[in-house]
Amino acid sequence: MSLKFFRGVLHSYSFRIALMYLLFFLFSTMILFVFIYYTSTRSVTEQLDETLLSDRIAFIERFEFSGLNGLIRLVNSRVQSQGHDAAYSLISADQEIIAGNLANWPVIPAPAGRLEFVLSPVSSSSKSTTFRGEILTLPEGHSLLIARSKLRIVEAQKKLINTFIGATLITLILGLLGGYALSKRAVRRISRINRLCRTIVQGDISQRLNVLAVQDDLDDLSVNINTMLDKIESLMNEIVQVSDNIAHDMRTPLSHLRLKLEAIQAQSSENDPGHAQLGQAITAADSIISTFNALLRISKIEAGKHADNFIALDFSALVVDVIELYSPLAEDKQQQLNIRTKPEIYVEGDRDLLFQAISNLLDNAIKYTPENGSINIHLNSVDGQLSFRICDTGPGVPDAELSQLSRRYYRVDASRSLPGNGLGLSLVDAIAKAHIAKLTFSINKNSGLCARLTFPKA
Repeated sequence: MSLKFFRGVLHSYSFRIALMYLLFFLFSTMILFVFIYYTSTRSVTEQLDETLLSDRIAFIERFEFSGLNGLIRLVNSRVQSQGHDAAYSLISADQEIIAGNLANWPVIPAPAGRLEFVLSPVSSSSKSTTFRGEILTLPEGHSLLIARSKLRIVEAQKKLINTFIGATLITLILGLLGGYALSKRAVRRISRINRLCRTIVQGDISQRLNVLAVQDDLDDLSVNINTMLDKIESLMNEIVQVSDNIAHDMRTPLSHLRLKLEAIQAQSSENDPGHAQLGQAITAADSIISTFNALLRISKIEAGKHADNFIALDFSALVVDVIELYSPLAEDKQQQLNIRTKPEIYVEGDRDLLFQAISNLLDNAIKYTPENGSINIHLNSVDGQLSFRICDTGPGVPDAELSQLSRRYYRVDASRSLPGNGLGLSLVDAIAKAHIAKLTFSINKNSGLCARLTFPKA
C-alpha cells in the first residue's frame, strides 16, 4: 500500500468524521468516568465515616460503662484486630500516650468534625499513609484519636484510573483502526472517481464508474456521474457529428466554387479591376476549405482510426526530415534553426501523423518568430521517455493563456492579424493523444514560446 494512499485516507473527510465521533465518544466517556470516580469515592468515604461513627459510639459507651481501664482494653483490642488499617491513640491530660498504635501524637490543628492526616503507624514501614478520623475529648483531660486508613480508597481510585486509561487506549486504537478501515474503502472508491475525472480531462469520455449491488451515497453519486457522462458524450458526439457533416457537405461545393472562380480569373485580364478581387476570393475559399479539412482530420484522429498504422519508427530521422522541408522558409526570414538531437530514437506511432504534428509546431515557430530570430529544437530520450521541444523567440503568449492554446479556433490576440484558422495546435494535440503523448506549453526563458511533446516510456 503506497504512502500516498495512506496519507489520502488520513486526510479524507470520512476519516475526519470517524475521528470526530471517536473524540466525542472519548469526551463523553471521560465525563462518565469523572461522574463514576467521584460517586464511587463519595460512596466509599461515606462507608468509612459510618465505620468511624460506629467506633466512636463503641468507645464512648465503653468509657461510660467501664471507665478509663475499659477504654484502654478496647483500644488495645481494636489495635490487634484492625492492624494497620486503623490508627488509635489515647493520651492523658499531660499529652502522655496511654494506649494505641501511634508512637507520637500527630500534629493536627484543633479540628471540628472529620479530619485527615498523614502518618506512619508504629508497626508499619516508613511509608506514609493517609488516615481519616476524629478526636474524642474525654473527661479529666483525656483525648482519644480514632482513624481509619484511606489506603483501600486510594488503591480503588488508582485501579479505576488505570482501568479508564486502559479502556481509553483500547477504544482509541480500535476507533482509529475502524475509522481507517472505513475510510480506506471510501477513499478507494473516491480515488476511482478522481481517476475517472482525470481520464475525462485528458479526453477519454468513454470511461464509466462501477456501481455496487447494494447502493449507498457513493453509488448514487456514481450513478449520477455516469448519467451525466452519458449525456455529455451524447451531446459532444452530436456536436462533432454536426461539425463533421457541415465540413463534409460544404467542402465539395466550396471546391466547385473555387474551380469556377479560377476559371473566371483565367478568362479575365490582369488589368481588369475584378481580377485581383477574384484572387482574394480564391484565397478566402482556400482558407475555408483548409479549415474544413483540418476539422475532418481532427475528428478522424480522435476516432482512433490510425491505430493500425502504428509502427516502430526513428523519431530523430523524422524530425530531421521535417526540418529539411521547412529550412528554406526559415532562411527566407533569416532565422537560425538550432538542432540538438540524438540519433536513432524510436517511438511507436503513425509516421504521417507525427510528421504532421512536428510540421505544425515548426511552422508555428517560424510564423511567429521575427526575422533574424532563432528557433531551438531539442529531442531527447531519458529512461525510455521521449521528449521533443521547440522554443522560439517570438512575441510569446501570456501565462494565463498557455492552457488554452490547443483549443479549437483559439488564437492569441496578438496573432489574429496573421493567417490561420486556430486549428493547427488542436490537430497536434489530437495527434499527441492518439499516441498517448502529452502536448504542453511554457514561456521561453528568453522570450517566445516553448511547445513540448512528451511520449510515454516504451
